Order: sequence, then structure tokens, then C-alpha cells
Amino acid sequence: MTQIRAESIACTNVEHIKPGNTNGAWGIKFYNFIISTDDIWACDWSNPLYFDFHGIDPDLFFDDNGRVYVTPERSIWGGFSKIIPEGPHIYKRGEWYYLLDAEGGTHEGHGLAMARSRDIFGPDESWPEIAQPITLSLPDKLLTREPVPQKADPRHEPLWIRNIDLTAFEPISFVGKRQRNLQGMISVNLSLSQSIGGTRMKAGLAYYGDEHRIARVYFKISTVSVWTDVRNSGRRPSILRNREVVKLDKHQIEHAENIDFRIQFTEMALDLQYSLRLTDGSYDDGWVDAGSADILDLTDRDFTGPCFGVFATTKSIVKGDGNGVDPALEDGSCKAIFQKFIIE
Repeated sequence: MTQIRAESIACTNVEHIKPGNTNGAWGIKFYNFIISTDDIWACDWSNPLYFDFHGIDPDLFFDDNGRVYVTPERSIWGGFSKIIPEGPHIYKRGEWYYLLDAEGGTHEGHGLAMARSRDIFGPDESWPEIAQPITLSLPDKLLTREPVPQKADPRHEPLWIRNIDLTAFEPISFVGKRQRNLQGMISVNLSLSQSIGGTRMKAGLAYYGDEHRIARVYFKISTVSVWTDVRNSGRRPSILRNREVVKLDKHQIEHAENIDFRIQFTEMALDLQYSLRLTDGSYDDGWVDAGSADILDLTDRDFTGPCFGVFATTKSIVKGDGNGVDPALEDGSCKAIFQKFIIE
């Protein structure tokens, strides 16, 4: 039997069940559990104690009489907005139990709301005077001002905010930047003479909305060619366009030094381009259009916005294209050398 110790956390694991077991649709199964410890700094947590609850974001409440509550599902308040109330937390102050929840979904309607009751089991009531959430996105009600540049002195030595020095961190796992403008250009060059890849390695430049929405232009080692991918697997039906743009000929292979990639973007489209630079410094054909992507094909209800960045991988998003990890990765022999990552 699992013993509940002094410090406890309630949490949820969510299992996404693949189609085939759910009549062609993705299914979801929830595993709610409690873990506990006597010392939160010791990294010594108990085995999970599972309890039956069809949902996510459970919470524990520790009353001032020593009792700890986690109960079956019950309705004690409908929420302020009545739109997807979730993630409840209960606090006690004086004789009142205060219920804090999130409402309105996780996008533009998101907000926090609070209710109270003298009984832990409810029913709860909204704030009697103004009956509105604590925080809510109301742009027309906000007052703003320009920040005044300041420095802080921590008593011993001056301290200023500065750009982080990334050279101290190896290996770097992310090289990219979040999109800040509706129009711009991202470019990078990939060294063909210095990069070493296994049979499946591909490397290039990508637009990354999330794990479902990707557009990229890249060089593929196995075919010695430039490819483009445009994908939105969150759509129904899904979008997946994978195309070989050009295969390098013998002369290009022998004399190529770098291949430059560029993505020009507007609020309407992404233009994917490449340019082959030869060992004598000249360009084979200048900038060549590899394809384009309609922004509408990559649009969804964004949470933090898309990023542009470089990538190198031995995995594939296209069925039948050699999914899996290249054995060359096991001895560290795969290496992609990028230079001049520029955002304009």
C-alpha cells in the first residue's frame, strides 16, 4: 500500500489512443495519480497512487484542521463565464473557502475567476460586488507606458541586463527565433564540404508552427537533392506535400561548397528558396524558387506563434521514406555545419 507523505502532488497522465482501437478516431484515456515526499528537495518521490477520475488537472486541498481532500467529481460552481471552467484550486482564509479556476479556453478568451463558500463542499458563489474574473484580457481597458531603462545594483557589483552568451552552452539544441513581423526573410547556409551525414540525414531551414504545422526546405543526403515539405496534420483532411525539387548533377556535387536556404515570408505566404555556392565562390544559378506555402494551410489557433530555425535530422515525416534513426547516429558521425543564420 502506498503511503501518503508530508508533501503531495496530484497530476494527470493523458494517453492518446491511436485509431484502430477507437473506430477510426483518436481516443483519450486519463490516469490521475498522487505522488508524495517528505522532502521536496531530495528528489525522493513515492510511487504513484492512482485514483479513478475521468478528467485532468485534479488538485489537493489541505485544510487547517489537518484534513486533506480529493473527492469524486461533483458540481459546486458553474464558473463565471460558464465556458470550460478547469484547473480548480481551493484556498482557505478565515471562515471562507475560495475556489480559483481558469475559464474561457486557452486562447484569446482565457481568464481566471474566483468564487467562495463557507462549506468545503459548496455550493460556491461569485464575488458579490462586481462578479467578474480576477484577470482577463481586456485590451481596451489597459493603461500602458514606456518602460524607463534602469540598472540594478545587488550591493556587491553592478548588474545589467545583457544578451546571453550562447557559446558557453554545448551542444545547442535549438537555433531559431520566433516570428515577430508579418514580413521578413530568414536565411542560412549549409556547408556541403564539411557536413557529414548518414544515409537518411537531411538538414535545412524550417518554419515551425507546432508539431503539426511545418514548412521546410532542405538538402537530403540519400538522394543528393533539395526537397521541400509542407505539412498540417491537425487539419481534416490533413495536408502533406513532400517534393524533390532538384537533384544535383555530377559537376555540382564535385564543385559544391555550400547550399544556402532562404524563406521569404508575408502574411499571405512562405516562399522557399535555395542557392548552390561553388568552391570558386560563384553561385550556380543564383536564388532558385523551391516552392511556396499558403499561410492559410499552416494556420491554426496559435498559442505563442511560429518559429523559424535550422534543423538536421535522420527521421522522416513521410510514410515509406525510411522512418527511424540512422545507425550512423550511434557513433556520432552525423554532423551538419550551418553558418550565417540571418533574420531580416
